[in-house]
Amino acid sequence: MFLLHGVGVKRAPEEAVRWFERAAEGGHARAQFLLGELCRTGRAAERDEARAVRLYRRAAEQGYADAMYALGRCYERGEGTAADPAQAAEWYRRAAERGHEEAGDALLRCRKRKAQADPARAAEAERLRKAAGAGDFQAMCRLAVLCQRGEGTPKNPAQAVNWYRKAAEGGYAPGQTGLARCLLEGQGVRADPAQAVIWLERAAGQEDPQALTLLGECLRDGRGVPADPARAEECLRRAAALEQKGTGDTPAPAEPRPKKKSFLSRLFGGK
Repeated sequence: MFLLHGVGVKRAPEEAVRWFERAAEGGHARAQFLLGELCRTGRAAERDEARAVRLYRRAAEQGYADAMYALGRCYERGEGTAADPAQAAEWYRRAAERGHEEAGDALLRCRKRKAQADPARAAEAERLRKAAGAGDFQAMCRLAVLCQRGEGTPKNPAQAVNWYRKAAEGGYAPGQTGLARCLLEGQGVRADPAQAVIWLERAAGQEDPQALTLLGECLRDGRGVPADPARAEECLRRAAALEQKGTGDTPAPAEPRPKKKSFLSRLFGGK
């Protein structure tokens, strides 16, 4: 590395490459990875993406996380090898398990892309779109969730808000709750807690447990409405009672903004 960058010695990239070659042939994983980087970029070595993939693989098979990530990137982009989303996800997964944070994000990206391209999800989104267009409020809310997650359809939080709003204006409680959550969190729309509370009041009036919970939290925290501890407790008690009885015929209409988790928690569901 010193010869390559001229750190403390005269810069001699060709000599540096010779040393990398010797170390790589000797099975040194880091040297294999670094030589692969030089081959991929054409820096100090002839550009050869196919050889870069071979070098990355040799290092990755020794458990070198940077090489695992680089190999996954090649499979994802089709650099030096045929594009293979499954192989890309597998190498990203292995790199993530060894603590490579960029690999964790890359794996999430691959999984979201797979969900979006999933024929079954795409068919579901199309079916829901037709039903929503015909005025089915439940379909509107379910389609909004897919738009938020980018499953079966491109991720589009603003479009999700549009579907929630249509259902909400039709008097459908889960749509009102979904729209309120978006307004509270600023998902696909400018945050407006006061407007969110208005919609929560409407949904709570229909005994929607999620609306009652959110309204109770707003009243407790003074968010979008003056704090009212007594009424907050009443709303939360009603919500708990309804949930215990199993009231509420639709799943959560919107995803709350998650707390920040480590990349491994996001990938593997850890707490």
